Amino acid sequence: MTRTAKTAPPPPSTKDRLQAAKLPERTVDICLRGDLQAEWEDLHRQLADAEVAAAKDKRLNSTGAVQAIADQITAVQDQMRADTIVFRMRALGRKGWDALLKQHPPRKDNNEDAQLGYNVDTFMEALIRTCTYSPDDLDDETWRELLGDNDDERSRSEKAGEPVEDGKLTEWQFAQLQNTALALNVRKVDVPNSFAASRLTQPS
Repeated sequence: MTRTAKTAPPPPSTKDRLQAAKLPERTVDICLRGDLQAEWEDLHRQLADAEVAAAKDKRLNSTGAVQAIADQITAVQDQMRADTIVFRMRALGRKGWDALLKQHPPRKDNNEDAQLGYNVDTFMEALIRTCTYSPDDLDDETWRELLGDNDDERSRSEKAGEPVEDGKLTEWQFAQLQNTALALNVRKVDVPNSFAASRLTQPS
């Protein structure tokens, strides 16, 4: 019996590729329980000390002190994970980016604004909010509680004697969101290459 050779399917057309196109996306994990970081670090120091002591005296290890500390570390890690928000962010597209820039024009006589082409005190927060599509329950009040007042709002509140909202993020956490939003919109999209996956899938 003669076997018919299988022909490879034709590659997708440009039109097919365009129909399947998606804007770049990334995720950012933000843990809102920064206070637990110090507890986690302290427990790790206690664990190291307990392991050293148990190595010197086997009777100490039989009391379960090392395991008890390890269990506390696991509990703290679980609590930190439970209080971590996963921000899912998507690029705006060229027209969306241009529209957002126009909503935050550079201020007159502000050199930094002039160099970047937007109001540095308002644009980044607006960019983060616009790029984030999940969680989907972040309303205006929740965003303000999370990010706090921008510099323009802070200045107005201080002049009016009104309370200023500081927000819940550290400078580093805000920078994570900011840098991700910028990377999605103004940096090229590279085809990723996982060394770990390649090592496991290549024939020996």
